[in-house]
Amino acid sequence: MNQIKCPNCGEVFTIDESSYDSIVRQIRDHQFEEELKRREKEYNDKLETELKLVKTRTESENMRALSEKDRIIEQLKFELSGKDKENELVTRDALDQVKKQLQEKEREILELNGKLVNKDTENELKLSQALQKKDAQILELKAMSEA
Repeated sequence: MNQIKCPNCGEVFTIDESSYDSIVRQIRDHQFEEELKRREKEYNDKLETELKLVKTRTESENMRALSEKDRIIEQLKFELSGKDKENELVTRDALDQVKKQLQEKEREILELNGKLVNKDTENELKLSQALQKKDAQILELKAMSEA
């Protein structure tokens, strides 16, 4: 037989071995349940903390990756802008080159037109001189035939 003292009223009870074992088992089960709940809460708290940490790290890595992508986009935009300016310069140079060639061809055309006009004038002069010679010969022959 075992004696148990009530913690509230202070009265002492005598109980048999099986009742005592039952009470001890209940107390042990209750303590085990409390310990299990405490450990479960600790585990859940730890798991939640780790989850928050992983989430924070993931967000940080995503922000870092996003920032890197933005930097690359800006760099590519800058390079594209440079290429546009480069293409504009190449186009402008090509256009200037074509304008120079066009001016040179126009000058050449004017020069050839001038030479053509000179040749026409020269040919007209030769033709006029030849006609004057022929007219002089005709007059000379007419004068001879009349005489």
